[in-house]
Amino acid sequence: MNDKPGTASVKEYWEKFPAGWGELGYLHSDPLAFLEERDRQTKILSPRIAELYRMYLARDVATLDIGCGQGYNAQELVRHGAKLTAIDLTSKGLELATSRFDIRGLHANFLLADAQRLPFQDESFGYLHSSGVIHHIPDMGKVAAEMYRVLRPTGHASIMIYNKTSWVYWFQFQFRLRTIMTLLYLMPTAIRRQVIKRKPGLSKCVPSRWPRTADIINAGTDFGGVENPLSRVFTRKQVARLFHQFKVMGFATSGSPYQPFKTKKNVVRRMIASIISRLNRRFGWYLYVYLEK
Repeated sequence: MNDKPGTASVKEYWEKFPAGWGELGYLHSDPLAFLEERDRQTKILSPRIAELYRMYLARDVATLDIGCGQGYNAQELVRHGAKLTAIDLTSKGLELATSRFDIRGLHANFLLADAQRLPFQDESFGYLHSSGVIHHIPDMGKVAAEMYRVLRPTGHASIMIYNKTSWVYWFQFQFRLRTIMTLLYLMPTAIRRQVIKRKPGLSKCVPSRWPRTADIINAGTDFGGVENPLSRVFTRKQVARLFHQFKVMGFATSGSPYQPFKTKKNVVRRMIASIISRLNRRFGWYLYVYLEK
């Protein structure tokens, strides 16, 4: 039996769980307040976005954002001088992104499109950007080929995908989350209900079968838990194989800081934050890939 998810199930999932939407549900009725709080949190969680994506390469360049989601990175690309076209697979993502640009008084060309079949002529762009998208797409080989096709010679791409060699993957996923999901699966139903009643967030971690590695990755990487149909993690060698048509110019990693929204930390917490910061710079969860055609 082939249970590999297709584009339709991926699209359905991201229409339901657009990045950054669920966490701020209490602000949905106030678009400006939602936008300002989303931006505030993003700057705390990922303060080096422009540097890590090398956005300076997009200045005065025809740029494509593949999978713009709610549009924070698209916003930053435009602020760095990009002549931006942004696509997303979901209507909800484009709704949030276009609302962001309208409120901010920014301009870009937004399109509903599938990265596996980009609706652009060959060599249309000088810079490609994609943040946390490619690892959710069923046919990544098609995406890589399409990226190569639409990129101009000597053009650049900055891509972020999930890092298999990250401490987060091995500790948070393979140890902690695997243990939690296995215990929830083995628990008698009545006990599981009581546990979830006390810890409602665990409802997203209850597997329908013995948890496989793919199930753990899907449940842990994004917002809907076990509802997430498809996520992947990569080593650098796997990235090089995926983008074999390109020149791989380098890598970087980062990750979310420890207790990012806690303004006052005691000595122990400051020490933990320092250790995690060092780990993130070398073994972070976010793997940035720099490509050239």
